[in-house]
Amino acid sequence: MRQINYWLKEMDGQVAKELEKLIKKTFKEGQAYHLLSVKEAKTWNEALNSASFNRIQREKVQALFADTYKDILIATENTSESVKALVRDQVKKVSQYHSLKNTRYTQQAEELAKELSKKGLSERISKEGFVGIEDARGRKWDLKTYSNMVIKTKVNDAYINGMMHESQEKGFDLAVISKHGAKDKCRNWEGMVISLHGKTKGYITYKQAR
Repeated sequence: MRQINYWLKEMDGQVAKELEKLIKKTFKEGQAYHLLSVKEAKTWNEALNSASFNRIQREKVQALFADTYKDILIATENTSESVKALVRDQVKKVSQYHSLKNTRYTQQAEELAKELSKKGLSERISKEGFVGIEDARGRKWDLKTYSNMVIKTKVNDAYINGMMHESQEKGFDLAVISKHGAKDKCRNWEGMVISLHGKTKGYITYKQAR
């Protein structure tokens, strides 16, 4: 159990480092996109290098990271408990069997090691142990699917936050929603001019549009 806890904590730490880098990178890409859009930079690299990163931006990135990491931890903690429950179940079976036979502890340990390394247990852990969350409708999301969904959503938020923040820093409020030939409800918004920060009267704000 100590070994399982150790590796799970190690993985959580690695996830935190990668998430923080990803959120910061995406935030800066949102800033760069704004600078290119308003012709304040000629190239992508110039735009990335021109994007400011002061205390306010750092705080926004940190808040986005903390929010994302919290959502991921909910799932990894569920996975941790599920894996440990399966291991406890295996330990219980082995110890009950050997207590009846009155075998030595070393024999029990050897038998347990064999049981924990069996292919069947690995398949069971893969099937039952890696359920990230169960939603309000009773659907079970495996860790990979749930994590991908969370990260995709939060990365998009970071990009938009970067773009919005840079536009505010540079004094821009009006923006045109791009056209991509959308088939869903987005088609009603394509090409529309909106107010990003609600500073220009007569225009729908980004918040209202969203």
